[in-house]
Amino acid sequence: MTVAVAPQTAMSGTTATKKKVSYANLGVGAAMNMFEVTTLGQPFEVIKTHLAANRQDTMVTAFKKIYQRGGISGFYQG
Repeated sequence: MTVAVAPQTAMSGTTATKKKVSYANLGVGAAMNMFEVTTLGQPFEVIKTHLAANRQDTMVTAFKKIYQRGGISGFYQG
């Protein structure tokens, strides 16, 4: 059994240059990540934890119980 290997090509005298890190981009990315986690991730974590503690509940009943207990802010507890 033979394996075909693509021929290696040499870089013709060019050097790779690194792009400088933009701390503004890092800050914006971190802020967007935190926004996503708190707005989308936290409610799913609350539902997941509720389902783990109450194995007989379905997703719909877990959603209803959390909403009845605390309204919309109930999904952002803890």
